[in-house]
Amino acid sequence: MKGSRLTVWWVVYVAKDYGMDTEQLAAHFQRPVIWVKAALNYYEAFPKEIDQAIEDHLATDFETLKRALPDAQLMEIPLEDAD
Repeated sequence: MKGSRLTVWWVVYVAKDYGMDTEQLAAHFQRPVIWVKAALNYYEAFPKEIDQAIEDHLATDFETLKRALPDAQLMEIPLEDAD
């Protein structure tokens, strides 16, 4: 998102909590409504990609996390050694 460090998927993720209301979302991010509309227009054009990015963000299983962090390694620690 131009002029910020936010990604489109994050704006859309938050937008869903606001029922995709552009006025409320603009107030939340303290940005102009046109900035919000740009993110939502991008989402309208590429919904699969944005939804996948949101799903990846919410993932808790290792295989999904590995897609986002290809060098990640799974380390299993037995419960008796977890102290």
